[in-house]
Amino acid sequence: MWSGTTYTKEISRDRMTRQCVVAVGKENTWQGMITLYPKEGISIRLTNGSVTIIKDINLLHKNNTNFIEMILEYKLPPLFVIFNRKIKKEMYEDANNFLQSLKMAIEEASLTKR
Repeated sequence: MWSGTTYTKEISRDRMTRQCVVAVGKENTWQGMITLYPKEGISIRLTNGSVTIIKDINLLHKNNTNFIEMILEYKLPPLFVIFNRKIKKEMYEDANNFLQSLKMAIEEASLTKR
């Protein structure tokens, strides 16, 4: 999932929950849970680390149209307050790049079905 994923363990098959450890450099590691809800969404909780990261990606269907809703929550420790804007900007860009990649993959898949 991430290039820094160092450990993955399946916790539950019914909801496809996995425990993971993500390392960025030598000092920054996160432990968390990733849960896949088929046809509903993905829940990512990286809570044991220097920054708490919560991402919920929900698939919504309204009026014959499909939508992707992404909820992002980042909690920075007091030490990072100085860099708050820069870190949040990078995290926003990361989420935006993810959505653009997802959009391109969906568009390519729909073209190959035709």
